[in-house]
Amino acid sequence: MKKINFFILFLILLIFWKLWTTSPKVAVDLPYWFKDTLDSFFSTPFVWRELLANGMGEAVMTTLSVYPELFVFGLLSKLGLSFTILIYLLLIPFTLVSFYAVNKLFEHLGITGWGSALGTFFFITNSYVILLIDGGQVNLALSYGVFPLAFYLYRKTVESFNIKTVCKFLFSISLVSIFDIRVLYIFAFLILLDFIFELLASGQKFKTLSKYLKLTLISTSFLSGLHMYWILPTLLSGGQFLPANYGRSDQINFLSFSSLSHSLLLYHPNFYENVFGRVTTLKAEFVLIPLLAFGSLFGKKNRWIGFFAMISLIGVFLSKGSQPPFGGIYQFLFNSLPGFVLFRDPSKLFFLTALGYSILIGFTIQRFQKNYIFLVVTFVLLIFLVRPVFLGQMTGLFSQPRFEKEYFSLSS
Repeated sequence: MKKINFFILFLILLIFWKLWTTSPKVAVDLPYWFKDTLDSFFSTPFVWRELLANGMGEAVMTTLSVYPELFVFGLLSKLGLSFTILIYLLLIPFTLVSFYAVNKLFEHLGITGWGSALGTFFFITNSYVILLIDGGQVNLALSYGVFPLAFYLYRKTVESFNIKTVCKFLFSISLVSIFDIRVLYIFAFLILLDFIFELLASGQKFKTLSKYLKLTLISTSFLSGLHMYWILPTLLSGGQFLPANYGRSDQINFLSFSSLSHSLLLYHPNFYENVFGRVTTLKAEFVLIPLLAFGSLFGKKNRWIGFFAMISLIGVFLSKGSQPPFGGIYQFLFNSLPGFVLFRDPSKLFFLTALGYSILIGFTIQRFQKNYIFLVVTFVLLIFLVRPVFLGQMTGLFSQPRFEKEYFSLSS
């Protein structure tokens, strides 16, 4: 088992070769930060950053949750580390943490062997997370990587409620909230659904309810305390937490690029050139993904297969946003459900589909892993799906920056 895992990890690192061999690390959502900017992060949190909005400056109340990470960036810059090195210090942990996190979750769910290995491979190399990294949304990618670890530690805490498990769980969700606080909302939704499943199946409903309420209270108190440095000033000042356009429902129509087909195939609508607004044509080979995922439904009955199949379908439906069918439901949630305005870009809900599909694919492959023809064909096809990455066809962090010399000549 360990040999298989090491092989898959080595393969992922090899497929990501462009990520390790190109510099400086810049992308559409990752501008180059010079030393003066990095050094400025080593300070108390500011609600205004002059480097945003093309140098005009912008309020950053919406992203102050990331301050602890920026503070560390500033400290490391003061110690002499360059921007490119700092980004490597995020990208390498993303790969390793994602690998470890989803492996632990697979192990907990009883998925082993090639089911765990290829499910992990898919989780780290699907088109959604590839575009997160390539586009420079590194923090969102980091939160994506910690996401399955947080769910695994949550389940361990529910099953064995003690100080050790609670502390590990709190640490994991603190990382999720710091890297991208929007993902905490998705995680809370995942826990809510798990709670409903658990409560319906439990013979001791009062005990189950009591345990979940206790964990909810502890988690909420801890996270509120962790982020109080920006929550309290926001509340006291009466400041606007979100930019004005976040509450406008027309933003949903503008940002709903994914059709139902894109969502069902977990095929990011901008894959692989990542040009904003340019929706790419679906590729037939991506039909493999839902077939592998929902193929798990035809095996032995398993509580987790049913749960993650539901999670996947919810992710498929929500990630298409206001696109038909029933696009009005997303509009309704956006206008009516507290906190849902954070998801004016529906693609963030691919989190649910990616995790759900990875688990389901793991179950399917585990069922057929003694069929070597099936195993080899599936393995080759999963690698084939990410060929733009290792063939150097990407346009962001997986490629050499364009106009690099011109940019640095202007900066000097």
